[in-house]
This record gives sequence, C-alpha cells and structure tokens, in this order.
Amino acid sequence: MSNQTRILSSARILFNEKGTHSVTTNHIAQHAGLSPGNLYYHFKNKEAIIRALFQELQQRWNEIYRLPAEPTLQDINEMLQRNYQMLWEYRFFYRETLSLLQQDAELEQQYRKVRNRGQQDFHDLCGFLIAKGIMNPLPPERISMLAEACWIITDFWPTHLELSGKTLSEATIQQGIHLMWMVLEPHLKGTA
Repeated sequence: MSNQTRILSSARILFNEKGTHSVTTNHIAQHAGLSPGNLYYHFKNKEAIIRALFQELQQRWNEIYRLPAEPTLQDINEMLQRNYQMLWEYRFFYRETLSLLQQDAELEQQYRKVRNRGQQDFHDLCGFLIAKGIMNPLPPERISMLAEACWIITDFWPTHLELSGKTLSEATIQQGIHLMWMVLEPHLKGTA
C-alpha cells in the first residue's frame, strides 16, 4: 500500500470515528504510521486530504452508478445497496457536507458538479424507465422533484441512522432502499 493510500485510509477512518474538526494531520500521520513530514509531502493540508477523499468518493460513484445498457429493477436495487454501503464508508462527508463545503470553495465547486450530474443521471434513468414502460410518463418538473426527493433520501439516510443511534447494516440498508421505492412506487406501472 502506498503512503498516499495509507494517509487517505487513515484519514477516512479517523474522520468517520471523530469528525474532521477533531482530527489533525498529526493524528492522521500517526495512524498511518508515517511522519508528519511524509504526510505533507503528499498533501499540503487537511483540506487537500478531504478533497482527495471526495475524489475517491466520485470514483466509487462512477463505479456504482454504471448500470447495464438495459437495466432491470433488480439492477437498480443492487445499485442502491452498493450506494448505501459506500455512503457508510464515507459517512463523515455526509455528516459534515455543509460545513466542509462552506470551508473549501474548491470542494464546493467539485460537489456542485457531481450533484448536478447525479440529478441529470436520475432524469436519464427515469426517461429510460418511461421508454421501457416501467414508469408512467411524467412532466420534466415532476421528474426534477422526484430526483430531489430520491437524492435527499440517498444522501441523508446514513446521517439519519446515526442521529437515531443506529448504524448501517443489512437491515437498515434494506429500510433505506424500501423508503426509496416507496417514493418511486406511485410512478411505476402496476406490474413493475
């Protein structure tokens, strides 16, 4: 494992456990078994580490949201399961999104691009489901509202669990997925 990978892995673990405000670069270096100087060779500050973790998260999203050319509802369900597991691995980011974005304009800009792309991807998925006769036709503004509701459920389900004193598990992942399908169900055709 490279030093850069060790730094990012240690940072993610510590940020998840303690939050970004409580963790210093010295804590991260110590957890990674490196000197602070070695850490600074790879990352100039904690914000650079957080941005690198967000880039890792983007790569994971790209893998998770890659569906087959003709996705089934089962494919979508499996995608949601992988998504929630990934959200748990990077839960510090979801727990602290607003604060992190307010502190780092570069991170905010990256996040906004990803968010816009994610909503466009959901529009495209709805268009596919409508074309395949799985979803009832909807006007664009309704699809936008549906995308927003699904985004809120996806982004905030792990945080909701933590605030409720729960953790992400197979059972709570299934609850989050069920909640998502409850939002989508009125728009799906009866047999779907």
